[in-house]
Amino acid sequence: MSVSAEVRVLADERMALAAAVSARLGGPSRLERLARSEAGREFLRGLSPVDAMRLLHCWALHARPKQILPSTPWETALVCAGRGFGKTRLAAEFVRQEIFEGRARSVAIVGPTERETLRYCVGGRRRGQGSGFLDVLAPWERAETTLFDAKKEIRIGERATIYLCSGEDRELRGAGLDLVWVDEPIKIAHVRELLDNIALALRDGANPRLLITTTPKANADWLREIVVDPGTIVRRGSTTENSALSPAAVARMKRRFKDSRLAAQELEGELLSDAPGSVFRQSLIEQHRVVKAPALRTVAIGIDPSKSGHADADECGVVVVGLGYDRHLYVLADGTQRSDPQQWVRTIHDLWAAHRADVLVLETNNLGRHALSSVLAYWPSAKRPRVQEINALGDKLSRADPLSVLYDQGRVHHVGSLAYLEKELVDFSPGGRSPNRIDALGHAIHNLTEGYAQ
Repeated sequence: MSVSAEVRVLADERMALAAAVSARLGGPSRLERLARSEAGREFLRGLSPVDAMRLLHCWALHARPKQILPSTPWETALVCAGRGFGKTRLAAEFVRQEIFEGRARSVAIVGPTERETLRYCVGGRRRGQGSGFLDVLAPWERAETTLFDAKKEIRIGERATIYLCSGEDRELRGAGLDLVWVDEPIKIAHVRELLDNIALALRDGANPRLLITTTPKANADWLREIVVDPGTIVRRGSTTENSALSPAAVARMKRRFKDSRLAAQELEGELLSDAPGSVFRQSLIEQHRVVKAPALRTVAIGIDPSKSGHADADECGVVVVGLGYDRHLYVLADGTQRSDPQQWVRTIHDLWAAHRADVLVLETNNLGRHALSSVLAYWPSAKRPRVQEINALGDKLSRADPLSVLYDQGRVHHVGSLAYLEKELVDFSPGGRSPNRIDALGHAIHNLTEGYAQ
Protein backbone atom coordinates (compact mmCIF):
# COMPACT_ATOMS: atom_id res chain seq x y z
CA MET A 1 0.00 0.00 0.00
CA SER A 2 1.59 3.28 -1.14
CA VAL A 3 1.09 6.61 0.61
CA SER A 4 -0.12 9.78 -1.05
CA ALA A 5 2.16 12.48 -2.43
CA GLU A 6 1.02 14.77 0.42
CA VAL A 7 2.17 12.26 3.04
CA ARG A 8 5.53 11.91 1.31
CA VAL A 9 6.05 15.67 1.29
CA LEU A 10 4.99 16.00 4.93
CA ALA A 11 7.25 13.11 5.95
CA ASP A 12 10.22 14.69 4.18
CA GLU A 13 9.51 18.00 5.94
CA ARG A 14 9.28 16.30 9.35
CA MET A 15 12.51 14.37 8.77
CA ALA A 16 14.26 17.60 7.80
CA LEU A 17 12.91 19.30 10.93
CA ALA A 18 14.03 16.34 13.05
CA ALA A 19 17.52 16.61 11.53
CA ALA A 20 17.64 20.30 12.45
CA VAL A 21 16.44 19.67 16.01
CA SER A 22 18.84 16.74 16.42
CA ALA A 23 21.73 18.85 15.13
CA ARG A 24 21.25 21.21 18.08
CA LEU A 25 21.71 18.20 20.37
CA GLY A 26 25.04 17.23 18.85
CA GLY A 27 28.16 16.81 20.90
CA PRO A 28 29.84 14.43 23.34
CA SER A 29 28.48 12.96 26.54
CA ARG A 30 28.77 14.72 29.90
CA LEU A 31 31.41 12.19 30.91
CA GLU A 32 33.49 12.89 27.80
CA ARG A 33 33.31 16.62 28.47
CA LEU A 34 34.24 16.08 32.10
CA ALA A 35 37.26 13.98 31.14
CA ARG A 36 38.61 16.68 28.81
CA SER A 37 39.68 19.00 31.64
CA GLU A 38 42.31 18.39 34.29
CA ALA A 39 39.82 19.37 37.00
CA GLY A 40 37.34 16.85 35.62
CA ARG A 41 39.91 14.08 35.51
CA GLU A 42 40.97 14.91 39.06
CA PHE A 43 37.33 14.65 40.16
CA LEU A 44 36.97 11.23 38.52
CA ARG A 45 40.18 9.96 40.12
CA GLY A 46 38.89 11.00 43.53
CA LEU A 47 35.68 8.97 43.39
CA SER A 48 35.18 6.18 45.89
CA PRO A 49 34.81 2.62 44.47
CA VAL A 50 31.06 2.73 45.21
CA ASP A 51 30.60 6.11 43.50
CA ALA A 52 32.76 4.99 40.56
CA MET A 53 30.56 1.92 40.13
CA ARG A 54 27.41 4.04 40.20
CA LEU A 55 28.90 6.46 37.68
CA LEU A 56 29.81 3.54 35.43
CA HIS A 57 26.12 2.64 35.18
CA CYS A 58 24.70 6.17 35.01
CA TRP A 59 23.37 6.51 31.47
CA ALA A 60 22.68 10.23 31.84
CA LEU A 61 26.47 10.75 32.06
CA HIS A 62 27.51 8.28 29.36
CA ALA A 63 24.87 9.18 26.76
CA ARG A 64 25.44 11.75 24.07
CA PRO A 65 22.63 14.36 24.16
CA LYS A 66 20.99 12.78 21.10
CA GLN A 67 20.73 9.49 22.97
CA ILE A 68 18.46 10.93 25.66
CA LEU A 69 14.79 10.82 24.70
CA PRO A 70 12.71 13.84 25.78
CA SER A 71 10.61 13.70 28.95
CA THR A 72 7.75 15.53 27.19
CA PRO A 73 4.74 13.30 26.33
CA TRP A 74 5.01 11.13 23.22
CA GLU A 75 3.39 7.96 21.94
CA THR A 76 6.05 6.79 19.49
CA ALA A 77 9.75 7.62 19.41
CA LEU A 78 11.49 6.89 16.12
CA VAL A 79 15.28 6.84 16.29
CA CYS A 80 16.28 6.90 12.64
CA ALA A 81 20.07 6.87 12.46
CA GLY A 82 23.07 5.42 10.68
CA ARG A 83 24.72 2.16 11.58
CA GLY A 84 26.84 2.31 14.70
CA PHE A 85 25.17 5.51 15.98
CA GLY A 86 24.26 3.77 19.24
CA LYS A 87 20.58 3.01 18.67
CA THR A 88 20.62 -0.33 20.48
CA ARG A 89 22.33 1.12 23.56
CA LEU A 90 19.89 4.04 23.58
CA ALA A 91 16.88 1.70 23.51
CA ALA A 92 18.26 -0.78 26.04
CA GLU A 93 19.03 2.01 28.48
CA PHE A 94 15.58 3.55 27.96
CA VAL A 95 13.88 0.22 28.70
CA ARG A 96 16.09 -0.18 31.78
CA GLN A 97 15.22 3.32 32.98
CA GLU A 98 11.48 2.89 32.47
CA ILE A 99 11.45 -0.40 34.39
CA PHE A 100 13.62 0.59 37.34
CA GLU A 101 11.87 3.96 37.73
CA GLY A 102 8.51 2.18 37.86
CA ARG A 103 6.93 3.43 34.63
CA ALA A 104 6.90 0.10 32.76
CA ARG A 105 5.80 -3.30 34.05
CA SER A 106 4.77 -5.18 30.90
CA VAL A 107 7.33 -4.78 28.12
CA ALA A 108 8.01 -6.39 24.75
CA ILE A 109 11.30 -6.36 22.87
CA VAL A 110 10.91 -7.21 19.18
CA GLY A 111 13.81 -7.88 16.81
CA PRO A 112 13.65 -8.98 13.16
CA THR A 113 14.28 -12.63 14.11
CA GLU A 114 14.45 -14.60 17.35
CA ARG A 115 18.23 -14.89 16.99
CA GLU A 116 18.68 -11.13 16.51
CA THR A 117 16.35 -10.34 19.42
CA LEU A 118 18.43 -12.50 21.75
CA ARG A 119 21.87 -11.61 20.39
CA TYR A 120 21.55 -7.86 19.91
CA CYS A 121 18.55 -6.57 21.88
CA VAL A 122 18.88 -8.81 24.94
CA GLY A 123 22.64 -9.39 24.82
CA GLY A 124 24.44 -10.65 27.89
CA ARG A 125 27.01 -12.65 25.94
CA ARG A 126 29.82 -10.08 26.01
CA ARG A 127 30.02 -8.64 29.49
CA GLY A 128 31.08 -5.00 29.40
CA GLN A 129 31.04 -4.82 25.60
CA GLY A 130 27.52 -5.43 24.33
CA SER A 131 24.68 -2.92 24.02
CA GLY A 132 21.70 -5.15 24.79
CA PHE A 133 19.39 -4.95 27.80
CA LEU A 134 21.33 -7.43 29.95
CA ASP A 135 24.60 -5.72 29.03
CA VAL A 136 23.56 -2.32 30.39
CA LEU A 137 22.25 -3.51 33.76
CA ALA A 138 24.19 -2.64 36.88
CA PRO A 139 25.26 -5.68 38.98
CA TRP A 140 22.55 -4.98 41.60
CA GLU A 141 19.95 -4.82 38.79
CA ARG A 142 21.25 -7.95 37.12
CA ALA A 143 20.81 -9.79 40.43
CA GLU A 144 17.03 -9.27 40.14
CA THR A 145 16.91 -10.43 36.53
CA THR A 146 16.17 -13.94 35.27
CA LEU A 147 15.57 -15.45 31.82
CA PHE A 148 12.52 -17.73 31.73
CA ASP A 149 10.62 -20.00 29.36
CA ALA A 150 13.46 -21.03 27.04
CA LYS A 151 14.65 -17.43 26.75
CA LYS A 152 11.24 -16.09 25.73
CA GLU A 153 10.84 -13.72 28.67
CA ILE A 154 12.89 -11.81 31.22
CA ARG A 155 11.61 -11.20 34.73
CA ILE A 156 13.01 -8.39 36.86
CA GLY A 157 11.93 -9.45 40.33
CA GLU A 158 8.45 -8.14 41.03
CA ARG A 159 9.10 -5.03 38.96
CA ALA A 160 8.39 -6.11 35.39
CA THR A 161 8.25 -8.82 32.76
CA ILE A 162 9.85 -8.42 29.34
CA TYR A 163 8.43 -10.60 26.56
CA LEU A 164 10.94 -11.45 23.82
CA CYS A 165 9.38 -11.52 20.36
CA SER A 166 10.38 -11.25 16.72
CA GLY A 167 9.01 -10.27 13.36
CA GLU A 168 8.54 -13.98 12.73
CA ASP A 169 5.76 -14.12 15.35
CA ARG A 170 4.10 -10.84 14.65
CA GLU A 171 0.63 -11.30 16.12
CA LEU A 172 1.23 -10.47 19.83
CA ARG A 173 -2.37 -11.44 20.53
CA GLY A 174 -3.48 -11.44 24.16
CA ALA A 175 -0.66 -9.20 25.29
CA GLY A 176 -1.36 -6.09 27.34
CA LEU A 177 1.77 -3.93 27.22
CA ASP A 178 2.89 -0.51 28.41
CA LEU A 179 6.20 -0.34 26.49
CA VAL A 180 7.42 -1.94 23.25
CA TRP A 181 10.86 -1.61 21.67
CA VAL A 182 11.06 -2.66 17.99
CA ASP A 183 14.58 -2.89 16.56
CA GLU A 184 15.37 -2.70 12.81
CA PRO A 185 11.80 -3.20 11.54
CA ILE A 186 13.05 -2.53 8.00
CA LYS A 187 14.19 -6.19 8.01
CA ILE A 188 10.69 -7.48 8.83
CA ALA A 189 8.64 -8.51 5.80
CA HIS A 190 5.11 -7.89 7.13
CA VAL A 191 5.99 -4.91 9.29
CA ARG A 192 2.62 -3.16 8.90
CA GLU A 193 0.82 -6.18 10.33
CA LEU A 194 3.28 -6.30 13.22
CA LEU A 195 2.83 -2.59 14.00
CA ASP A 196 -0.96 -2.90 13.85
CA ASN A 197 -0.85 -5.69 16.43
CA ILE A 198 1.54 -3.72 18.62
CA ALA A 199 -0.89 -0.78 18.54
CA LEU A 200 -3.65 -3.08 19.80
CA ALA A 201 -1.39 -4.54 22.52
CA LEU A 202 -0.13 -1.17 23.86
CA ARG A 203 -3.03 -0.60 26.20
CA ASP A 204 -1.65 -0.83 29.77
CA GLY A 205 -0.27 1.84 32.06
CA ALA A 206 -0.79 5.58 32.14
CA ASN A 207 1.24 6.29 28.98
CA PRO A 208 1.89 3.21 26.81
CA ARG A 209 4.72 3.91 24.37
CA LEU A 210 6.45 2.48 21.32
CA LEU A 211 10.18 2.94 20.68
CA ILE A 212 11.50 2.14 17.19
CA THR A 213 15.22 2.06 16.42
CA THR A 214 16.23 1.59 12.81
CA THR A 215 18.44 2.45 9.92
CA PRO A 216 15.88 3.43 7.27
CA LYS A 217 15.29 1.73 3.95
CA ALA A 218 14.63 3.74 0.80
CA ASN A 219 10.97 4.41 0.19
CA ALA A 220 9.62 2.58 3.24
CA ASP A 221 6.12 4.07 3.14
CA TRP A 222 5.08 2.49 6.44
CA LEU A 223 7.92 4.46 8.04
CA ARG A 224 6.59 7.67 6.51
CA GLU A 225 3.20 6.96 8.06
CA ILE A 226 4.87 6.77 11.48
CA VAL A 227 6.86 9.95 10.87
CA VAL A 228 3.78 12.04 10.05
CA ASP A 229 1.72 10.74 13.01
CA PRO A 230 1.21 13.64 15.46
CA GLY A 231 2.11 11.37 18.41
CA THR A 232 5.59 10.61 16.98
CA ILE A 233 8.88 12.25 17.88
CA VAL A 234 11.87 11.64 15.60
CA ARG A 235 15.53 11.59 16.56
CA ARG A 236 18.14 11.62 13.76
CA GLY A 237 21.82 10.71 13.91
CA SER A 238 24.80 9.53 11.89
CA THR A 239 27.45 6.84 12.19
CA THR A 240 30.29 9.34 12.60
CA GLU A 241 28.89 10.78 15.84
CA ASN A 242 29.91 7.73 17.86
CA SER A 243 33.45 8.32 19.08
CA ALA A 244 33.62 4.74 20.39
CA LEU A 245 33.74 3.38 16.84
CA SER A 246 37.07 2.50 15.27
CA PRO A 247 38.33 5.60 13.39
CA ALA A 248 39.86 3.29 10.78
CA ALA A 249 36.51 1.56 10.22
CA VAL A 250 34.67 4.88 9.86
CA ALA A 251 37.29 6.15 7.41
CA ARG A 252 36.98 2.93 5.41
CA MET A 253 33.19 3.28 5.21
CA LYS A 254 33.51 6.89 4.06
CA ARG A 255 35.96 5.91 1.33
CA ARG A 256 33.85 3.01 0.17
CA PHE A 257 30.47 4.73 0.01
CA LYS A 258 31.52 8.38 -0.47
CA ASP A 259 28.51 10.52 -1.46
CA SER A 260 26.34 7.63 -2.65
CA ARG A 261 22.69 7.02 -1.80
CA LEU A 262 23.86 4.08 0.32
CA ALA A 263 26.00 6.46 2.41
CA ALA A 264 23.04 8.79 2.91
CA GLN A 265 20.88 5.87 4.01
CA GLU A 266 23.24 3.63 5.98
CA LEU A 267 25.61 6.23 7.49
CA GLU A 268 23.43 9.35 7.77
CA GLY A 269 20.10 7.63 8.43
CA GLU A 270 18.20 9.46 5.68
CA LEU A 271 14.80 8.19 4.57
CA LEU A 272 15.21 8.25 0.79
CA SER A 273 12.64 8.24 -1.97
CA ASP A 274 12.92 6.29 -5.19
CA ALA A 275 15.58 7.93 -7.32
CA PRO A 276 14.16 9.99 -10.21
CA GLY A 277 13.81 7.81 -13.27
CA SER A 278 14.42 4.61 -11.29
CA VAL A 279 14.25 1.44 -13.36
CA PHE A 280 13.39 -0.50 -10.19
CA ARG A 281 11.40 1.02 -7.31
CA GLN A 282 11.87 0.11 -3.67
CA SER A 283 8.19 0.86 -3.05
CA LEU A 284 7.18 -1.98 -5.39
CA ILE A 285 9.70 -4.36 -3.84
CA GLU A 286 8.23 -3.60 -0.41
CA GLN A 287 4.67 -3.96 -1.66
CA HIS A 288 5.21 -7.47 -3.04
CA ARG A 289 7.70 -8.84 -0.48
CA VAL A 290 6.76 -12.17 1.17
CA VAL A 291 7.99 -13.97 4.28
CA LYS A 292 7.98 -17.43 2.74
CA ALA A 293 7.81 -18.76 -0.81
CA PRO A 294 4.91 -21.00 -1.80
CA ALA A 295 5.36 -24.43 -3.40
CA LEU A 296 7.74 -23.97 -6.31
CA ARG A 297 7.59 -25.54 -9.71
CA THR A 298 11.30 -25.17 -10.41
CA VAL A 299 14.35 -23.29 -9.10
CA ALA A 300 17.17 -21.70 -11.09
CA ILE A 301 20.45 -20.13 -9.99
CA GLY A 302 21.61 -17.26 -12.20
CA ILE A 303 25.37 -16.70 -12.38
CA ASP A 304 27.36 -13.75 -13.73
CA PRO A 305 30.88 -15.17 -13.20
CA SER A 306 34.06 -13.32 -12.32
CA LYS A 307 37.68 -14.17 -13.05
CA SER A 308 39.21 -13.52 -9.62
CA GLY A 309 38.70 -12.29 -6.10
CA HIS A 310 41.02 -9.30 -6.58
CA ALA A 311 39.85 -6.12 -4.84
CA ASP A 312 39.33 -4.36 -8.18
CA ALA A 313 37.58 -7.29 -9.88
CA ASP A 314 33.85 -7.46 -10.47
CA GLU A 315 31.79 -9.53 -8.07
CA CYS A 316 30.48 -12.91 -9.15
CA GLY A 317 26.70 -12.44 -9.31
CA VAL A 318 24.80 -15.40 -7.82
CA VAL A 319 21.01 -15.16 -7.36
CA VAL A 320 18.50 -17.97 -6.65
CA VAL A 321 14.98 -17.64 -8.10
CA GLY A 322 12.01 -20.01 -7.95
CA LEU A 323 8.94 -20.21 -10.17
CA GLY A 324 5.72 -20.81 -8.29
CA TYR A 325 2.69 -22.73 -9.50
CA ASP A 326 0.99 -19.32 -9.43
CA ARG A 327 3.40 -18.35 -12.25
CA HIS A 328 5.01 -15.70 -10.05
CA LEU A 329 8.75 -15.48 -9.42
CA TYR A 330 10.27 -15.71 -5.94
CA VAL A 331 13.79 -14.39 -5.30
CA LEU A 332 15.14 -16.76 -2.64
CA ALA A 333 18.77 -15.88 -2.01
CA ASP A 334 21.69 -13.70 -3.05
CA GLY A 335 25.11 -15.37 -2.90
CA THR A 336 26.99 -12.66 -4.82
CA GLN A 337 30.61 -12.26 -3.76
CA ARG A 338 34.03 -11.06 -4.79
CA SER A 339 36.12 -14.23 -4.70
CA ASP A 340 38.09 -16.62 -6.86
CA PRO A 341 36.22 -19.28 -8.91
CA GLN A 342 36.86 -22.06 -6.40
CA GLN A 343 35.04 -20.13 -3.66
CA TRP A 344 32.08 -18.90 -5.71
CA VAL A 345 31.53 -22.39 -7.11
CA ARG A 346 31.39 -23.74 -3.54
CA THR A 347 28.81 -21.07 -2.63
CA ILE A 348 26.72 -22.03 -5.66
CA HIS A 349 26.95 -25.70 -4.68
CA ASP A 350 25.68 -24.89 -1.16
CA LEU A 351 22.79 -22.84 -2.55
CA TRP A 352 22.01 -25.63 -5.04
CA ALA A 353 21.62 -28.08 -2.19
CA ALA A 354 19.80 -25.70 0.18
CA HIS A 355 17.16 -24.67 -2.37
CA ARG A 356 17.03 -27.94 -4.34
CA ALA A 357 17.77 -26.08 -7.52
CA ASP A 358 17.15 -27.59 -10.93
CA VAL A 359 19.47 -25.62 -13.21
CA LEU A 360 22.45 -23.27 -13.19
CA VAL A 361 22.11 -20.46 -15.74
CA LEU A 362 25.68 -19.41 -16.51
CA GLU A 363 26.68 -16.30 -18.46
CA THR A 364 29.59 -16.97 -20.80
CA ASN A 365 30.16 -13.49 -22.29
CA ASN A 366 33.49 -12.65 -20.68
CA LEU A 367 34.94 -16.00 -19.61
CA GLY A 368 33.57 -18.08 -22.49
CA ARG A 369 33.93 -21.83 -21.96
CA HIS A 370 36.24 -21.13 -19.02
CA ALA A 371 33.17 -20.29 -16.89
CA LEU A 372 31.70 -23.77 -17.40
CA SER A 373 35.11 -25.38 -16.91
CA SER A 374 35.43 -23.62 -13.54
CA VAL A 375 32.05 -24.90 -12.38
CA LEU A 376 32.81 -28.47 -13.40
CA ALA A 377 36.37 -28.42 -12.06
CA TYR A 378 35.50 -27.10 -8.60
CA TRP A 379 32.06 -28.69 -8.07
CA PRO A 380 32.42 -30.44 -4.68
CA SER A 381 30.11 -33.41 -5.26
CA ALA A 382 30.29 -36.19 -7.82
CA LYS A 383 26.83 -35.58 -9.23
CA ARG A 384 27.16 -32.66 -11.63
CA PRO A 385 24.44 -29.99 -11.94
CA ARG A 386 22.44 -29.25 -15.07
CA VAL A 387 23.92 -26.13 -16.62
CA GLN A 388 22.44 -23.85 -19.24
CA GLU A 389 24.91 -21.44 -20.80
CA ILE A 390 23.64 -18.02 -21.79
CA ASN A 391 25.19 -15.21 -23.80
CA ALA A 392 23.91 -11.84 -22.51
CA LEU A 393 22.82 -9.67 -25.43
CA GLY A 394 22.42 -5.90 -25.63
CA ASP A 395 23.45 -3.22 -23.16
CA LYS A 396 22.74 -3.20 -19.44
CA LEU A 397 19.56 -1.13 -19.75
CA SER A 398 18.03 -3.36 -22.42
CA ARG A 399 18.70 -6.40 -20.20
CA ALA A 400 17.20 -4.71 -17.14
CA ASP A 401 14.03 -3.43 -18.83
CA PRO A 402 12.24 -6.83 -19.09
CA LEU A 403 12.95 -7.41 -15.40
CA SER A 404 11.54 -4.02 -14.43
CA VAL A 405 8.32 -4.85 -16.30
CA LEU A 406 7.90 -8.00 -14.21
CA TYR A 407 8.51 -5.99 -11.03
CA ASP A 408 6.00 -3.34 -12.14
CA GLN A 409 3.43 -6.08 -12.76
CA GLY A 410 3.89 -7.40 -9.22
CA ARG A 411 5.06 -10.80 -10.46
CA VAL A 412 8.43 -10.79 -8.67
CA HIS A 413 8.49 -11.31 -4.90
CA HIS A 414 11.54 -11.03 -2.65
CA VAL A 415 11.46 -13.65 0.09
CA GLY A 416 12.52 -11.76 3.21
CA SER A 417 15.10 -8.98 2.99
CA LEU A 418 17.80 -9.07 0.29
CA ALA A 419 19.48 -5.79 1.14
CA TYR A 420 22.41 -5.75 -1.28
CA LEU A 421 20.40 -7.00 -4.24
CA GLU A 422 17.72 -4.41 -3.51
CA LYS A 423 20.32 -1.66 -3.27
CA GLU A 424 21.73 -2.63 -6.65
CA LEU A 425 18.24 -2.67 -8.16
CA VAL A 426 17.09 0.72 -6.88
CA ASP A 427 20.48 2.36 -7.54
CA PHE A 428 20.75 0.92 -11.05
CA SER A 429 21.70 3.37 -13.77
CA PRO A 430 22.95 2.49 -17.26
CA GLY A 431 26.21 4.39 -16.74
CA GLY A 432 27.10 2.86 -13.40
CA ARG A 433 29.17 -0.15 -12.34
CA SER A 434 28.51 -3.59 -13.75
CA PRO A 435 25.23 -4.80 -12.15
CA ASN A 436 26.39 -8.32 -11.30
CA ARG A 437 23.41 -9.16 -9.14
CA ILE A 438 20.93 -7.79 -11.66
CA ASP A 439 22.52 -9.79 -14.47
CA ALA A 440 22.46 -12.98 -12.39
CA LEU A 441 18.84 -12.29 -11.42
CA GLY A 442 17.96 -11.69 -15.07
CA HIS A 443 19.59 -14.93 -16.22
CA ALA A 444 17.61 -16.98 -13.68
CA ILE A 445 14.32 -15.24 -14.49
CA HIS A 446 14.89 -15.54 -18.24
CA ASN A 447 15.38 -19.29 -17.87
CA LEU A 448 12.25 -19.68 -15.75
CA THR A 449 9.98 -17.53 -17.91
CA GLU A 450 11.23 -19.00 -21.19
CA GLY A 451 11.03 -22.55 -19.96
CA TYR A 452 7.47 -22.08 -18.69
CA ALA A 453 5.69 -19.63 -20.95
CA GLN A 454 3.67 -17.15 -18.96
